[in-house]
Amino acid sequence: LSKQERIEESREFYKKALDLGSRRDPESEKPNCNMGEIEAVAGNWEESVPYLERCANNVRAKKGDGDYIKYLENLVKAYYMSKQHDKVLERAPEALSIQETEIIRKIYDHSTKIVAKSERATKEEGKGGGGGDE
Repeated sequence: LSKQERIEESREFYKKALDLGSRRDPESEKPNCNMGEIEAVAGNWEESVPYLERCANNVRAKKGDGDYIKYLENLVKAYYMSKQHDKVLERAPEALSIQETEIIRKIYDHSTKIVAKSERATKEEGKGGGGGDE
């Protein structure tokens, strides 16, 4: 099977697992974690975010920081890849406080610059749009 075929096969499997699991526990972390990772591997970053959010939040509640950091890092990467830089700025500091990693530091620093640049551009638009009162 090709990589894409394996991804599709895995996606179908975990969709069924999510459906079955949601009847018992809608926040079940394992299918959410796996589905989020499948979507991320497939490059479907925006689709991976809701699964990874549920995953990270539930793993943290149930198991503590050991497993949580792995899923939190995946979530931060998904936010970054889907250009949700404001969300990166919300969640990356927590990941960095648990475990400093080079990739999360770079993502956080780059997102900080992007958000600051966007805020400056917004301020400039607000200043320059007055018109002809002269």
